[in-house]
Parts: sequence; C-alpha cells; structure tokens
Amino acid sequence: MKVKKLILLFILFVLIFFPNCSKPTRTDLKVQEDIEYFKTIFENCYVFYDELYEKKPFKIDIKKLFKNYKKAEKKFKEEKITKNIENGISQEALMNTILWFLKRLEPEDNHLCLYTNDSHYFISDMLYLYSSNYYFNKIGDDFILSNSPEKKLIGSKFTGNYEDIKKTVKDKQEIYLFAPTLKTYEQKEGTILLDGKEYKIPLQMEDHENNREDVIKILNTNETLYIKCNTFNIVEDSEEEMNFETGLDEIKKRLENKKYIILDLRGNTGGYTYYSQELIAAIYGIGDDELEKNRIIEFLDTADYGIEYLQSELLFKMKYERLIQDKFPQEYIDRARNEYEDFINSGKQRGLVKSTAEPSRLPEFKGKKQNAKIIVLTDYITASASEYCIGYLYMMDKNNVILAGYNTAGTMAGGGVFKYELPNSKVEVKLCCASNKKTVIYKFIDSWKGDTNGFFPDYWVMNNNFAETVIYLTNDKDLNSIILE
Repeated sequence: MKVKKLILLFILFVLIFFPNCSKPTRTDLKVQEDIEYFKTIFENCYVFYDELYEKKPFKIDIKKLFKNYKKAEKKFKEEKITKNIENGISQEALMNTILWFLKRLEPEDNHLCLYTNDSHYFISDMLYLYSSNYYFNKIGDDFILSNSPEKKLIGSKFTGNYEDIKKTVKDKQEIYLFAPTLKTYEQKEGTILLDGKEYKIPLQMEDHENNREDVIKILNTNETLYIKCNTFNIVEDSEEEMNFETGLDEIKKRLENKKYIILDLRGNTGGYTYYSQELIAAIYGIGDDELEKNRIIEFLDTADYGIEYLQSELLFKMKYERLIQDKFPQEYIDRARNEYEDFINSGKQRGLVKSTAEPSRLPEFKGKKQNAKIIVLTDYITASASEYCIGYLYMMDKNNVILAGYNTAGTMAGGGVFKYELPNSKVEVKLCCASNKKTVIYKFIDSWKGDTNGFFPDYWVMNNNFAETVIYLTNDKDLNSIILE
C-alpha cells in the first residue's frame, strides 16, 4: 500500500509542477542530437576552448540549450519566420540558441561563426567606421576644429578620445575628422567632446559595395601598378588558379620602373596563405627567377613560427574522413590517415602542440627590396589570408607599406578553419584548430589592433573616396583612367 501511495503522490507532483510534460517528439530528439553534436565538436575540435574556459568557466547544458531552442522556435513561429526549416528544425532558432551560448563566452575570434545557405552569424561583434562633418587641423599635439555644421564651435579644441580622430584626405589635402569606430551597426548619433563639453552630433556609417570580378585584375599607368585581388580561396588545378597564375605573370611583366604598387584587398575574405605568399613573391621577385621566389616564400613561412595546433582523436578522424568525402588526392588522404592512427597508437590526450620553436630574434629578409611604394586598400571584409598578406608585406619592409581604407575584419588569431555540419538541421559551424597568437608575424604588425578589430589604416577613407585618396598618395593623375571604386 505504501508503494502505491508513493506512486500516486509522484504522479500528482508531476501533474502539478509539470502540467505540459509530454513525450519528446521525433523532431525534439533531432534538435537534442544536434546540440549534443555541437557540444562534442566544440569541446574536442576548437583550439580556443581551454582558453575560454580558463577565462570564464562554463558548462554546455544540453537541456538548457534545448529549452532555449523551444522558446526561440515559438518566437519565430509567432513572427512567421518559418522559411529555414530542415528536418522539421528551425535553423534560425537553433543558430540563435547556439549564438546566445557562444556570445556569453566573449570569444575574440572572428573565424568563429554559424551559417546556412541563407544566414551568416559571426559570434564576435564587428568594428565599424562612422564619419561626421566635424573636421580638425592638427596644431602641435592638439586637434582644433576647423569646419563643422556648428560654426560657433570652430576653433574649439577636441578633448575626447584621440582614437576617434582619423587622418583622411579631402579636397586634395590631409585633414583630421571625428570618426569613431564602434561595435554597433547603423548607429545614427554620437557624442563629441569639445573644450570639455559634450555635444550630440549625427553619425554616418561608412560602407561600400565591392563587386567581385576575376580572381585577380591587373591595370597600370606609367608610374603605378594596380592589382585587384578578390580572393585567396583558390582550388588547386582550377580555372581560378589559372587566372591567378596569369595575373602573377602580368605583375612581373608590368612591374618595372613603377613608383607605386596599389594592392586592392577590399572584399577579399581570405583563403589559403600560400597564394598570398605567391602574390608577395611576384611583387618582390625578379622576373621568373624561381630560386628568388622560393627564398621569399621560405622567409614568409617564418611568420608561422610559434603556431600551436590542437590535437584530438576526433579532430584527426574528422579531417581524414573529410578528405575522403571531398575526393582529395590519395597522398593527402594517406597522410591524414597516418596522423590519425599515429595519434591513437601514441596514447596522447587532447591538447595543444607547438609546431616549431620560436626563434630568438626576428627574421630579416635579405633579398631584393621593392623600390615602389606599396599602398594597400582595405575594408571590413579584408580578412584571414588577406590580413596575413598585409602582415607579410610588413615583414618584407614595414616602412614601405601604406594602408588606406577601413579597419579590416580582424581574423588572424585562429587558423586551420574547419567546417562542421550539424547532422539534422544542416547548420554549419566554423571552428579553428590552430592558434596564431604566439607567432612571429605579430612582432611586425604595429597597426594590428587585435582580433575583431583588425588593421587600422594610415589613411581612413570617408564617403567611399578611395580614388581621391590614392591619387593624393601617388600624385599620379593618370589614375583617373583606372576604376578604383
């Protein structure tokens, strides 16, 4: 009798406190499977997992994340956002759930993202450039307001954060502008500090459309060589690679006696650093001298000294299986299989391994210097391997590089980006398996402001005025005939 009473009391307790308790649906189980899969890959395949945990200990609670998914799913249904459904799962609801969890960890890794065919979510907030109509002259160490909508304020001294004052080009001269960089999108108003007083002023977000054309495009005047490189994400033995190699040949042909080289990396989201190295070698190499080219690339490889790789059984296994799935050459598959088997047989545990010892002194390039001044055009989309390309140029000769444009994406901390697809929802997750934070390249890049912030340019471009900026820097009037926008 006591057992029956206890059972009845338990049933009554469940009915009172869990009135909507019901057997999970097949779709619910699929969602939980995807969350479990995310937990597994994040713990075993993400190079910065331990770093994040040490900074702020956390737990990946499957039940809590599932509850958050159900709330998000309900919300999207109410808002009639139901188009992205895969196997009964709301992709948007699941991405928002994982996004909520990851943002709490505050990762500084702009490679970390979630995406589908229709949506792309970065975990870290981007840094955007905003402009105003408040211009300044620099007098000594002070910035004095020279032009603004409020004429009575002209002559006032800027007393705010000097990082909000950006050097730019306007009306064929250098000038300074109140132009803050903010981790907010489409903000309409800001605060400027003049003579210790605060003023609310309108702000305009700076942005531009960058239409991708060929992989690489070469134009020139008598004095200037213009190189537009749209991507380093090039497949071996593809039409894109042929286009890229043809472009490199054109660079070598047209490079002689040029005073300026404009390298346009706007819209270049990166890819393989090898192709950025080949580009640098073409700019600094001597014609078709293969020995010189190899010498340059060997020097640039020293940038990776100090890189740390994550090793885990799951990571090795998935790399091996992915190469088979994507039909890579057999030599790549064999190498991945051997790495996987060697790791299992070694009895090693998941952990970071430094590939090479960091040299005691900075490497120095001892080859031919490039006499032409190199001007690199950048924007928010300039990322990953294209940011490495900028770093390589600094390594070759840091005094010979000028950056013009916006801050870059800030995606150098992690490398070895690997894509994972959640099995049921088909939501994809990008995770880095290598850390570049202790590599040599960081010792050359003074203008680097950290991941999510990127490189800050020497000249900030406002109102999409790239052409005027470049003509000012080169004094090459013939550039009017070359489309830089």
